[in-house]
Amino acid sequence: MTPDEPDPVPSPDRSEEQPDMGDAHVGLLVAVGAVAITWWVAERPGWSLAIAAVLAVWFVIALAVITALGGRGRNAVRRAYFATFGWLTYF
Repeated sequence: MTPDEPDPVPSPDRSEEQPDMGDAHVGLLVAVGAVAITWWVAERPGWSLAIAAVLAVWFVIALAVITALGGRGRNAVRRAYFATFGWLTYF
């Protein structure tokens, strides 16, 4: 893109509107609580580490997909965070 070209218009299906992060923060707290409770009940780190690993892999996959679809920078990380922990929105 040259300096005298206009900025491209974002496609309507990829809105730049920011998702509500309140539900994602609560989802993160629930996930951390589930890891902590599993650690305490199971008395071994295996299940807790499995839950944490699944969440980490889900976040990395979401970030990769969002980046592949054109998301960049902080907005891509924010959307991946919401995709991982924002499930509380749907309850």
